[in-house]
Amino acid sequence: MLRGFSILLLAFTPLAAQTVVALDGYHNNESKMPDHYQWDGTRPGGFSELAKLLRQNGADELRTLRNRIDTASLEGVKALIVVDPDTPAETVDPKYIEDSEIDAIAQWVSGGGRLVLLGNDKGNAEFEHLNRLAAEPVLVDHGINIMALTRYGKGLVFAAGDPWIYNEYIDHKDKRQIATKLFRLLLSK
Repeated sequence: MLRGFSILLLAFTPLAAQTVVALDGYHNNESKMPDHYQWDGTRPGGFSELAKLLRQNGADELRTLRNRIDTASLEGVKALIVVDPDTPAETVDPKYIEDSEIDAIAQWVSGGGRLVLLGNDKGNAEFEHLNRLAAEPVLVDHGINIMALTRYGKGLVFAAGDPWIYNEYIDHKDKRQIATKLFRLLLSK
């Protein structure tokens, strides 16, 4: 009788929360380079090495958002990476970050989410809409914003002017070490 009770208790015991990292694959969906900045991208522009780093540092699940970002798509997500939003030069139909998405993301971050914004060189990323999500700079070089980290409600926003952690450059100099420290911070409870 007690054994059956123990099994019944286990059935109703909540599982530990999963640490989910989501990648925005809607605003960066380059038709000319489909695996560019994607988890499964093993070429130089992919994020397969970042995916390994995240799994080694606490991410239980990696997910790609393929539709406009809303409250439902952010449910259960610990960190969201928005990287290099498309321009008309990169894809036939670029998707721009809309006000409703900004509202959903701001609410999610305020509740404890971690937002990572990675821009790119001028002409290679859409900035007008992306910058509406950005934090105040903490590292500026000759008037150019390099990095920002700020609290927003219970969450954090990290922004960098370049997607410096893709396969081609993650092992250049100390970038893997910096990325490890960054994501340990962002994925910590």
